[in-house]
Amino acid sequence: MSTFHGPPMPGDTIGHYTLLESIGLGGNATVFRAQSDEFGIVAVKILHPGKLTEVDIKRFQREFEAMHRLDHPNIIKVYEIGQHESYPWLSMELITGGDLNTFINNWNTPDIIIPNKYQQIHNVIYQLATALQCVHSNKFIHRDLKPSNILMTDTATPKLTDFGGVKNTSHTVVTELTKLGSLVGTVAFMAPEQILGEDIDHRSDLYTLGALLYMSLTGQKPFEASTMAEYLAKHLYEEPVHPCLINPEIPQYLGDLCDQLLQKEPSKRLESALAVQKFLKNAKSLHVPTGHETPVQHFIDWQESKPYGIALLPNIKGLGTQQFLKYLYSYWQSKQYQVVQKYSSLPDGTNPIVLLLTNHTLISELDDILQSIKDRTRSVYIIAISNRVFQRCVNRLTWPTHTVKLEPLPMQKIQQMVQTYGILGAQNESLSVYLNNTYQGFLDYIVDFLENNSQWLHNLTQSTNATDYCSTAPISKKAYSDLEAAWHSITPHIQPLLAGLIVYQHPLSITILPKLWNTSPTKTQALVEHLEHIKFIVRMEDEIDSLVRFSPFVLYRVLYQVLPDDLKSAWHVRIARFIAQKRRLRTDDRQQIIHHLTSIGKHHQASPHYEKLIQSAGKQIQWTQVQHWAQQMELFDLEPKDKTTWTFVEQAYAHLGDYSTALQYNQKIQALSDSSIQTIANAYLYKHNLSSTLCDDNTIDPIIQNLSTDSVINQQIIHLRSLQHLLFNRPLLSSQLWQKNTAVLNSIWAHRANVGLAVIHDLEHGTDSFLHLLAEHPEQQFGLWHQWYCERLITSGRWNQLEQYLVKRIAFGLSELEDDIFASWYDYLTGNATRAQERLVQAQSKIKLLDSPDLNTMLHYVRLSRRMHISLIEHTPNWSLYGDRIENYLVQWNIVQQTDFPSTIKTPIFWQKDFALLDLAMHESSEVIREHIWEQVSPESLGIKVQIAKIFSDSSKNPIWADKHRHTLDKCARNRTGDFHAWH
Repeated sequence: MSTFHGPPMPGDTIGHYTLLESIGLGGNATVFRAQSDEFGIVAVKILHPGKLTEVDIKRFQREFEAMHRLDHPNIIKVYEIGQHESYPWLSMELITGGDLNTFINNWNTPDIIIPNKYQQIHNVIYQLATALQCVHSNKFIHRDLKPSNILMTDTATPKLTDFGGVKNTSHTVVTELTKLGSLVGTVAFMAPEQILGEDIDHRSDLYTLGALLYMSLTGQKPFEASTMAEYLAKHLYEEPVHPCLINPEIPQYLGDLCDQLLQKEPSKRLESALAVQKFLKNAKSLHVPTGHETPVQHFIDWQESKPYGIALLPNIKGLGTQQFLKYLYSYWQSKQYQVVQKYSSLPDGTNPIVLLLTNHTLISELDDILQSIKDRTRSVYIIAISNRVFQRCVNRLTWPTHTVKLEPLPMQKIQQMVQTYGILGAQNESLSVYLNNTYQGFLDYIVDFLENNSQWLHNLTQSTNATDYCSTAPISKKAYSDLEAAWHSITPHIQPLLAGLIVYQHPLSITILPKLWNTSPTKTQALVEHLEHIKFIVRMEDEIDSLVRFSPFVLYRVLYQVLPDDLKSAWHVRIARFIAQKRRLRTDDRQQIIHHLTSIGKHHQASPHYEKLIQSAGKQIQWTQVQHWAQQMELFDLEPKDKTTWTFVEQAYAHLGDYSTALQYNQKIQALSDSSIQTIANAYLYKHNLSSTLCDDNTIDPIIQNLSTDSVINQQIIHLRSLQHLLFNRPLLSSQLWQKNTAVLNSIWAHRANVGLAVIHDLEHGTDSFLHLLAEHPEQQFGLWHQWYCERLITSGRWNQLEQYLVKRIAFGLSELEDDIFASWYDYLTGNATRAQERLVQAQSKIKLLDSPDLNTMLHYVRLSRRMHISLIEHTPNWSLYGDRIENYLVQWNIVQQTDFPSTIKTPIFWQKDFALLDLAMHESSEVIREHIWEQVSPESLGIKVQIAKIFSDSSKNPIWADKHRHTLDKCARNRTGDFHAWH
């Protein structure tokens, strides 16, 4: 385990946390992003011991104890506390969305258009109030609420943090300001009683909550000042300007909430954080319900244009009729209308009257009501839920009528509503789709779901697969209750037949309904007409047939939950058999059968249908679909019985890059006594693609000459074996196989074969055809070719060309770990050892995250670390333990490790041999061996010769090495125009 001495740095280990990068620096502490096997990616806060007092350390411990005790979705979760050497630390949940300051700036920047910003502010303050309620109920007072102490998740959920100032008793003003560092930013939010050092309670936090709301709405603090004394005086003696006077667009209720929370006297503020929540909930009724904007405006326009009239409200549960009325009630009160809900006699006065006839009692008294208003001239409006009884009563009137049309919410409105609960991005989209599909846009049920499942919603924001998580969503209790009542209102002998449609879910042809229901055509027709009459189903016509489907106002997904389990199970079995009777089953038929069988746990009966789906998708080369159905079979421990199915699954995983699973299926196929040439060849490919190192494997040799190049997989196998032959010094065999691939037209493997042949040509003739070919075909600059290209540029002295190449890769987002290593090489060679060292330290954190780093990349990492005296990371591989590694890697490794090495370095890749000679030169003092090293360096490796000659000239009294260095530099300058060498 690595430790640190002195200030902590990325790459250090504290406890079981590996520090990855610094993400925050304060006067007394640094916050790091860190990795833990137990908690994953977290934040680790480390105090600076040189700046700490005993009080600071106690505050730090108090912060951990308070946060550990508070378990709330809007409070940062802490995990552990400890001390490493003299550095106290604690680990906590990592929040990556910035703090509230960023949101406040966005809300108040004119160039940034946020259509729902006041809904967002409403939601953030509401959630902070719930967090404060948790704090206060645990007998804590936060005392330091400010924007920087409120972190925001990527889904805009606020998280309260920094509990170092929590307390139950008062402090004098001097102590308070000292503890808070005398920060103006903190004093700007401080309650008057806190400033004066008086007794404080939870209402001091409510004052600062009001200050946060003020800033969110206006972009300004409640009081602006340039000195500490001025801040204190204004908090004590001045009243802040009402937010709505600063910006008239601010909703009045939010401005009024600010006013109530920023009262000087604690007794005049709202009494608790719970009261703030209730205030905000009630305030929603003062705004037009989402989706009702148009019908509300139409109603108001109608009412203002008529002296009297009758308005009919829809009698469909869930559409939001009560929310519509709740808003209108607040509107009528603002207009001084007299609203009558319990009729005895009409009230006196001249103000307009609104009669709410929402129950049978009032409707039965309608004649008396109409008689009492017959001769009056004041405006009277009758508002009633539309039903048959009421319709008969009002038919006698000739009053103007208005029918309110409440429609289900469209998807855009659902997304807006979900957003107000702090759910954004992919989570918003997935939840909105779920709510739309389940509740058909019914406002009441969506609101009920969002308001009563806060913990589930919080967990959704933490989920990595929102679509799958939404499948676990609870059902709205209000929706379940209403649908349960609707179900029991159906005649008992019709319930089983309707249950069949609910379980079937899809539109169904009227001609096949008798078969499904096992009823006569005449009876079926009568049943369909009855279900139409009670508005459960509707008919729709297509070009061929007449279909029945659920009415848009029937929530069949909720009804499915209402059905008795035995009735559901019986229908799943019956429908699966019913669909299976078709002469020819299509893909969607099999999917339906699988759905019905798996819904009741009959997974083995679904197995043949999974196999057919796999085979169908495989024939159409739909590998993602093949993988999907194979994973479904694996989930239920089902294994294919048909070898064709096994083969398609193997191919799917191979094409999608999951070679480990592809190999598992390949072994299962071989277990079925299938050891065909192709099966063995595939196994060879999967095994070697699982390794980052090319090992010599001759098991493919007996069959490789007979492999057809018609298959892309076979071309890949041929290429893989060609590389192995080359790396183990068999260039002739390698060339023969690559020639086989070059005959394939328009194949990526033909292009790669040409690059391989260029490498062999360079090895044999000392030319640069590989460099030129790779420069002309950037699509081939990856993997081994990319590494060799960089190595060749280094050894040949084209260092500026190396820099340009790496910069271009960064610009196109192609940069990886080996690019960092080669960039370190460039910095080192051109004299910037400091930057080379920084790059290498940064690369260490990437290496630690890799399960099996590429061995060639690791070799360069080790040789550079040795040169710059950087401690190696702990799990650097000891390659000498691997007898199956490539020979030239082992030779180079031994030289870097300064162990025994052969007098002659044998490797087919001459530039890798020259790297090893450079390593050898770093530690050699014998003039005889120095000459031997110099003679072995390839003539083309001018960059290596420059370095070796410089090393020897600096450490030897023999003048020949200075001459060789000068001569090599001149030759390099002539041949490498545009490249500059720091050695000059």
